[in-house]
Amino acid sequence: MKRNLRSIDLNLLPVFEAIMEHGQLGKAGECIGMSPPAMSAALQRLRHTVGDELFIRRRIGFLPTPRAERLHATVSEALRQIREEIEEKVDFDPFVEKRNFNIIGGDYADIIFLGSLLNHLESISPNITVEICPLEVGGLESKMKHGAVDFALYYQPVDSKELQAEHIASDRLVVVTKNNHPRIRREISLEQFNAERHVTLHQNTSGLTHLENHVGEWGDNSSQRVGAQVDQLGRKVAVRVSHFQNMIPVVLNTNYLCTMPEGMAQQFAAHNPIQILPFPVPIAPLEIYLVWPRICNSDIVHRWLRQQLKIASNTSKEPISADLAS
Repeated sequence: MKRNLRSIDLNLLPVFEAIMEHGQLGKAGECIGMSPPAMSAALQRLRHTVGDELFIRRRIGFLPTPRAERLHATVSEALRQIREEIEEKVDFDPFVEKRNFNIIGGDYADIIFLGSLLNHLESISPNITVEICPLEVGGLESKMKHGAVDFALYYQPVDSKELQAEHIASDRLVVVTKNNHPRIRREISLEQFNAERHVTLHQNTSGLTHLENHVGEWGDNSSQRVGAQVDQLGRKVAVRVSHFQNMIPVVLNTNYLCTMPEGMAQQFAAHNPIQILPFPVPIAPLEIYLVWPRICNSDIVHRWLRQQLKIASNTSKEPISADLAS
């Protein structure tokens, strides 16, 4: 059964640490700002609490008991961790900092930002690690407000007292086909877009709903069209895949179309025979926002990585190296 810490005066722990480190009540008291009588009284309470003498008086100073030696290893480490968490890291050194960050971003973060971010961090902070989490529809605030997730790359600003957001990039939706598509060359009309079959994403893993909301309702409304496989954008859905990169092999081996952010399409086009076409109707740019919990604003390391993410968003232009056609 765990001992109730409310019955223990935790202020005695720094007293114990100081006596262990200095070996004398006077020097220990000077270190933590306590008089010798106050230190003596604290030591008596500490002995009663622990049930051990802890220190044996010698001609000069104190000799710790075996119990005190064992206790010191635990207490000093616990106090060190508490001090690090409470004190501002004014001497923060990115090169030696060890920390893992979770970022909700899905394929867009994986393909557009992750490579440039890791290349950027490798030389200035090699011990910082990053995990990209799937971008799911809804639930962003519940996942982030308590700090369980550090950042999100999102397609729209957030309206929450718990979260903060900053615009970091712009993109646009484009249509992708294989280079030798039998009916489509260089541009695509709305009629062609609606007539062709499409490869799309599963909404529960891609966050595609955010893209669809960005585009808005145009053309034929899906609720008025025949067939269960016509989606919100009016596309005839032939197949759904789990990730944007999985669209490319399907497009290369069929006459299907796919829709994705232009930044992704350009990365894929560097290593695959595809053509990138303007979206068939005028739409506003796709804005990308960096979102984080407000409770992390005072975290110096968190603030530092936020700046690195913004730097990465401006340098993430190099093509991906994987050949998805193989």
